[in-house]
Amino acid sequence: MRQHYVVLTPTDRVVIKFAELYAVLGEDRLKRGGVNDQWTAACALVQDPLMPIVTGNLRDFEKITETAPALTLVHPDLARTLSEE
Repeated sequence: MRQHYVVLTPTDRVVIKFAELYAVLGEDRLKRGGVNDQWTAACALVQDPLMPIVTGNLRDFEKITETAPALTLVHPDLARTLSEE
């Protein structure tokens, strides 16, 4: 089976977006600090076009979307909501 991955490299835009998220969310609002989730969100948010995040971790990413509403999440529990848009 051939698998395809998109490798996102850290850029100045990613670092700035992470800093914006971290300034609001810090390490207190997310499970185990959520720093990796914030980096993932920052990478997705600076892509053109915006890149959705496929996750099994709704708890942290839903908190991140409160700060970054442009972030799109893909999760089975959200399928009905996404298909209605």
